[in-house]
Amino acid sequence: MKINYRKIMIATVALGCTWGSLALSNAAVNADTATAKTTLNVPALTKKAKLKKNARVYNKKGHRVGKKVLKKGKKVTIYGTKKIRGKKYYAIGHGRYVLISKVKLLKAKPAAPVNNNSTNSGSSTSSIENSTPTNITKPELPKPGETKPAGATKPEPAKPSETKPTDTTKPEPVKPAKKPKKHTIDDFSISEFRAEFLKDLNAERAKRNLSPVTEDPHYDEVVQQRSALLPSNFDHVDAAGNFILENCFDNAGISYHSIAECIAMDPWGWIVNHNNNELEPSPNGGTSAEIADVAIYEYIYNDADSNWGHRDILLNANDKTIGVGAATEADYVYSSVGVTY
Repeated sequence: MKINYRKIMIATVALGCTWGSLALSNAAVNADTATAKTTLNVPALTKKAKLKKNARVYNKKGHRVGKKVLKKGKKVTIYGTKKIRGKKYYAIGHGRYVLISKVKLLKAKPAAPVNNNSTNSGSSTSSIENSTPTNITKPELPKPGETKPAGATKPEPAKPSETKPTDTTKPEPVKPAKKPKKHTIDDFSISEFRAEFLKDLNAERAKRNLSPVTEDPHYDEVVQQRSALLPSNFDHVDAAGNFILENCFDNAGISYHSIAECIAMDPWGWIVNHNNNELEPSPNGGTSAEIADVAIYEYIYNDADSNWGHRDILLNANDKTIGVGAATEADYVYSSVGVTY
């Protein structure tokens, strides 16, 4: 069957916004099928760089922006990478890009070393100048005709201790504790991502007295194949305007009454601080479960830019079964959720 849906916003990558956004109106959500994308507004993962050649500035479509040329030697801040028409660019601002070949990344300055060689100015070592005690008197010699006390014997010099130390081994040096490993996107696990996503989603549904959804392994396989297309086409439709997920389900022989999709592009290494509901860098470098937590949070609590399309899809009382897939590229996790009833 064919599906009616309406785009509201086009995906963008910009300064302070490293996610794309696309949403549907409520009318589309009430139709047989609804699709949506998510957007996050958090500080980008930045790097410092310097232009090694004069560089022109381009927009997200690869078109030159104005006539201004950035001069060689100018320092810029890099907010991420993007491939446009087969060429790789660095994002340097709100919808502004320069060719990677024009830019040289600067090495971060090492932190000042910590001085562990402390001296105690209050301590000192002094020599004993007068080694002879002042209160010791010489014993009186017996006078002629006097006898020595019967018990008076010459004291024997004290012998050095003949007891050997019981333990002559040197203590082994204490090894410093190993720092916990910083995770990278190479550690991404689709199984961990799926498990956390399903747990978080059903917890949100339970808060609203909604029945839980079930993850289907066959759905997972199909949605995983669909997710592999996201890095090159972050959209719900192909070049001919066909709904990609619907085609995948039809080709797999999966029947359904209604089908919907949510897709997201999340940078690795962020977590949700549930004390203030803000995003912040992960202390351990990021995990697959943390990416799932962020995706659920953004879909349900930070979806105003998409007219709450994701929230309405994932918290629909009619939802029965889902499939979850994800693919990685550079420092991003591209994920798709297929929902049917």
